[in-house]
Amino acid sequence: MINKDRLRERLLELAQIGGNATDGWTRLAFTKEDKLARGLVKGYMREMGLKITCDNAGNIIGSYGNPTNSPVIAMGSHIDTVPNGGMFDGALGVISALEVAQTIIENKLNVNYPLEVIIFANEEGSRFNNGLTGSRAICGSFSQEELQIEDNNGISFYQAVQEMDLNPDKVYEARAFENKYKHFLEIHIEQGIELEKEHKRIGLVNSAAGQVVLKCTIFGRPDHAGAIKMTQRKDALVEASKLITEIQQISLKMGGHFVATVGKLNVFPNSINTVPGNVEFFIDIRDISSDKLNRGIEVISNTISNISGEFSYFLEEVENELPAFFSSRLLDLGKEICEKKNYPYKVLSSGACHDAQVMTTITDSALFFIPSINGLSHCPEENVHWEDVFLGAEFLLEMVLNASE
Repeated sequence: MINKDRLRERLLELAQIGGNATDGWTRLAFTKEDKLARGLVKGYMREMGLKITCDNAGNIIGSYGNPTNSPVIAMGSHIDTVPNGGMFDGALGVISALEVAQTIIENKLNVNYPLEVIIFANEEGSRFNNGLTGSRAICGSFSQEELQIEDNNGISFYQAVQEMDLNPDKVYEARAFENKYKHFLEIHIEQGIELEKEHKRIGLVNSAAGQVVLKCTIFGRPDHAGAIKMTQRKDALVEASKLITEIQQISLKMGGHFVATVGKLNVFPNSINTVPGNVEFFIDIRDISSDKLNRGIEVISNTISNISGEFSYFLEEVENELPAFFSSRLLDLGKEICEKKNYPYKVLSSGACHDAQVMTTITDSALFFIPSINGLSHCPEENVHWEDVFLGAEFLLEMVLNASE
């Protein structure tokens, strides 16, 4: 019953903001591009007749029905991206949720609970290295200290929130009142290759990996690239490279779901003709087992502590999200719908973090995937089949209707 043309057109319209298929999309949280995208989706909400609120964490919430005496069924995702990311990451979940809500409203379908579509702020965390802030604010786990984190241009999270005409001193007011939500549902692209490999069209996610991000700074000595002999150097980048290689080997030995990635480095003074004096790099560590995650962190930390005596270092934790397990009741409901509708499905875990993972701390939460072509994501080549987009929205609609019974 969903309007496929409308769903496609809105996804393509959102994709006009912040990038293109050649260079990728860059809509970092609380930037001009993000603000334009937020305005667009609020326009969709007004068109649908939703009541729109925006809390001081930056979350946009569109409401249908009266939640005063009844818990809410919520859907949503995010519209911010990583630098040069893909078109569907997050956006798919937002536009699909809006389409499901509009289909229910237009067709006067029976839903026994009020509905919300939530567009979570700063899910990716690419600008400030602190992701999932919108959902964490709703769940009460956002810390005031995070407001002082600065981006690469020296703009603090506090300032960025102010620039969105919000009050960062009242972020805590975003916290949902107790038992507000009956369910939270999120649909997303898989960002992996399991569904495509096994010719499945719906992924029912039973768990999501925990994520810890460590920031490591190596202190060497900046020298002239031509005047100082190789044997006399304290090149911080060379030392950091050795450690990064070791981290790769540790991850391979840990095996299973354990992964560790170094995807961001800052080199100082970052000059062609200067030996790198200091290097800071970020280690993204994930596993679906808390014990294995902690064990891997310990091994990596010990490896860094054995750094050459010529160098000093500083290691700090900048992000910590625990592994999550999604609602078994909603998972079983998803299986029933897939079997009834003959949707090929697979139960799997998620190596990526999502807002639905945070929402497990306050309500029954469920996460669903549609296949990613070649498993590509967080890059311009990220893509999906439109028929999977439509089927995913139809599945989400069935989940909402059945979960409200």
